[in-house]
Amino acid sequence: NGSTAINHITGGVTVTTGYASAVLESVSGDVTITNSYASTTLRTIGGKVTANNKYGHVDVQDVKGDASIENRYSAVNAERIGGNLKIDGRNNSVDIDQVNGSLEVETSYKTLSVRNAKGTMTLSNRHGDVDIELDEQPKNDITVNAQYSDVTIEMPGNATFQFDGRTRYGNV
Repeated sequence: NGSTAINHITGGVTVTTGYASAVLESVSGDVTITNSYASTTLRTIGGKVTANNKYGHVDVQDVKGDASIENRYSAVNAERIGGNLKIDGRNNSVDIDQVNGSLEVETSYKTLSVRNAKGTMTLSNRHGDVDIELDEQPKNDITVNAQYSDVTIEMPGNATFQFDGRTRYGNV
């Protein structure tokens, strides 16, 4: 079990590894990484990110383009994404802060937490809570599909919006 560290790269990077933590920082182009049984950390990426991981934490910060993350059985953290963000998770918590584009997340069995997403949000979680916190009034649609989950949405007190809520076996 080792580690992979890649820093200060002009252009794009593709990495395939397993059983070794991977840290990629200050890459000016696109990053594609496949990893398993270890953590993946991506910071300050000038292009888009495609990350496929399982059994290891994924931490993605400061991406100028879009980001697509697939992870199983361990947490996902995404912060300061300049474009769209798509996360496909299973049995993992998801923590998101500051997405400028659209946001699409599917996960299960742990909490899905979103702060300060600007675009359209489509969030799905089964057997885990969904928490949304917005510093500004939403300008786009927020769609939440939660099964066996609590949903909390916090926004400024002066926010105006329309709400359409439906439940089976629960209360709105």
